[in-house]
Amino acid sequence: MISKPHGLFPKGKVVRFFYSPKTRIIMKKLLLGIAAACLAGFTFAQDAPLWMRHSVISPDGTTIAFTYKGDIYTVPVAGGRAMQITTNPAYDTAPVWSPDSKRIAFASDRMGSLDVYIVAKDGGEPRRLTTHSGSETPLAFTDAGHVLFSAGIMPSAEAVVFPSNGQFNQVYRVSVEGGRPTMISSMPMECISINKEGAMLYQDKKGYEDYWRKHHVSPIARDIWMYTPGKEPQYRQLTTFGGEDREPVWAPDGKTFYYLSEENGSFNIYRRTPGDAKAVQLTHYTKNPVRYLSAATDGRLCYGFDGEIYTLLPGGEAQNRGGETAGLKMREFFIGNTEKTLANPLQKVYNL
Repeated sequence: MISKPHGLFPKGKVVRFFYSPKTRIIMKKLLLGIAAACLAGFTFAQDAPLWMRHSVISPDGTTIAFTYKGDIYTVPVAGGRAMQITTNPAYDTAPVWSPDSKRIAFASDRMGSLDVYIVAKDGGEPRRLTTHSGSETPLAFTDAGHVLFSAGIMPSAEAVVFPSNGQFNQVYRVSVEGGRPTMISSMPMECISINKEGAMLYQDKKGYEDYWRKHHVSPIARDIWMYTPGKEPQYRQLTTFGGEDREPVWAPDGKTFYYLSEENGSFNIYRRTPGDAKAVQLTHYTKNPVRYLSAATDGRLCYGFDGEIYTLLPGGEAQNRGGETAGLKMREFFIGNTEKTLANPLQKVYNL
């Protein structure tokens, strides 16, 4: 029974609503169902992956930069609070660390198309490095003063690459102070990693295929190559698997390297020495692919899996958690209602 005043009746009168036992049972079940749904939604929000993308560990192995909802964040490798580095309403993505781990290059469309910017590791005002009307994305630092980036500006006259409207980009170098870029390669070179001798690992691009497609096997599947600059530059193909081999990174010794491959199913991490016919598989995921591989100078690897960030120290089998072979997972814990009560939507604690 519910009693309440009603404006249609004389002052002081009370309208009483009576519900049958059957109706009260239905209403009680309805309210309990709504409460259960709200609780399930809250639990799912806590357990669901955040889909942090483009994670990359700093060379000194202390910090991980990543993209979340169009901004750049960093978080300590040892755990701690994520710090927002960029706050522009535009889309910021693809962070790349400088060799001294003090600055981060990234791509942003805050001026229209994607341009390359650089910012201090603790944040601040980013400096714009490129101004072309097309899109540019940072690939790697050649040293503390220069950044390599990918762009479709103007291939060389000798290039035999088919005109592709941005599909087969060139590689350029630009100073961290800005200025006129210099073309390094008219041939596409993606996911570049450079060792101390200047040898570049990269994945090739032979044609168009959706980058997120799984189990792609075709003549245009990506392979890992090594480019050695000099008076007589040398190009050497390092992998020949008919499917996808991607994202190579040099190991600290500069002689072996890590990369992602679908050779045995889903994307996993492999270790290989240039010239060897076989590689050593380090992770053994079966359901979802590994993404965004990077390495620090201490040998620690960082990668993305199922929307979250992992680290792994090679030298043995990776730790097995939850039935999957995994590294050290960075789990997130909500602090109150992050979307409403906190100014920073990513104020969560990350622990290993």
